[in-house]
Amino acid sequence: MSPDWDGRFRTVRELSESVPALQAHSLGYCQETTRALVSTVYARAGGQGD
Repeated sequence: MSPDWDGRFRTVRELSESVPALQAHSLGYCQETTRALVSTVYARAGGQGD
């Protein structure tokens, strides 16, 4: 990573939190990622997955 990545990351997070459409997109991405993780763990534990 470049030396200034932390400052850029902070700026992007502040922007994301201040713009409702970006915040909704971020929350949707988190939800999709969490669902995929739970599905994978469940399937590996012997469940059916989706």
